[in-house]
Amino acid sequence: HTGRWTRPLDVLYAEDIELNQQLVIMRLNQRKHRVHIAENGRVAVDMYATGKYDLILMDAHMPVMNGLDAIREIRLIEQKTGVHTPIIMLTASVQESDRIACLEQGADDFAWKPIEFDLLYDKMANFFESFAHGATVLETNNPAADSAELELIDIRKGLEVWGDFETFRRALAKMGRDYADAPERTEVLCSKQDWQGALELLHAYKGVAGNLGIRDLPQIANAIELEIKAKRPISKALLDELKAKAATLQKDLLKLESQNSPVTGAAAQADTAVVVSLLKRLIAELERDEIIDDTIDQLRNLLGAEKFEPIDMQLESFELERAANAAKELLTALEASPAMAAGNNASTAVPLLKQLIVALENSEIDDSALHGLQQALSNDSYAKLDMALEAFEFSEAITIANALIQHYEN
Repeated sequence: HTGRWTRPLDVLYAEDIELNQQLVIMRLNQRKHRVHIAENGRVAVDMYATGKYDLILMDAHMPVMNGLDAIREIRLIEQKTGVHTPIIMLTASVQESDRIACLEQGADDFAWKPIEFDLLYDKMANFFESFAHGATVLETNNPAADSAELELIDIRKGLEVWGDFETFRRALAKMGRDYADAPERTEVLCSKQDWQGALELLHAYKGVAGNLGIRDLPQIANAIELEIKAKRPISKALLDELKAKAATLQKDLLKLESQNSPVTGAAAQADTAVVVSLLKRLIAELERDEIIDDTIDQLRNLLGAEKFEPIDMQLESFELERAANAAKELLTALEASPAMAAGNNASTAVPLLKQLIVALENSEIDDSALHGLQQALSNDSYAKLDMALEAFEFSEAITIANALIQHYEN
């Protein structure tokens, strides 16, 4: 992992897709840069007018106001202030005409998406004093994940972008939740001739998939985009292919989650803690009249078909209240188990929490510390920490970890 270094910078980053925001925040935080998010071009212009930034990273395609229009307005502001802020345009387009348009509108440079971060670091360094730095070793493989026989997810390519397996895995899981029904939503939007809505969804879908090293989906989404832009009838075969690949991705995600689960047996302490946490999540979802496949699949995998059958039978009949009651009965039994009683080990938890905080301060997730904390913390405490990490709220996770340390040490 190379790329020239600069002093810590205040970076304004205009991007509407949450997972892309989280990726750039994480990778720039690793170089001690401070990232300020604008969710569209209009917000970016307003933030620039009232703030002070060393550099702007501008996505080309955003709702409300696109990147090119935002750059033009920022340059108009600069004509009055006499201050020039470097702008790097981020674009998935490989067309020379788009690159020229970026520069003509006032961008100082551009970088392709999916982002090659070493190249982006070098482009950022062109505008500031820079220096060489010892190479940072990032994960480029994970033996357990490599053995999962995944069809669409390229682990090596994804890790080249994300640099840390646990963070990458969580990003994949979030993509699976956020975009599970993207093909179906695309089909509905096309049937309603909401072409703008379909284009925005497809653009987000292919961008996130590309950043996560997912094969085939970006190309199919792009093919549908081109059909829409050319005002041609949308091929049913393309939509069906998108659905089929999305279904394959969900299978890959389930394999990956199973292959990298820290649990090793039904009686293991960590296993019990994970199952209890998932049961609580399932109960809350069912009480909101929701059925979340990801939660159900994880529980079925961890518990086994036989133990999960009482819940599964009610779910198949759409008896959500009865399913919640069955989950509560199992939860009560598990919480009374010896494994749970052994789980609240403060002497183990404190050093693991401190280990996790060090990693989070470097925008990384320490997998081994998390696995240990699943055993050492109470279920409620671990669930709060895990929720913050699932949302990539690293600052919130650090706050929770520090509060737990203070609780145990007092």
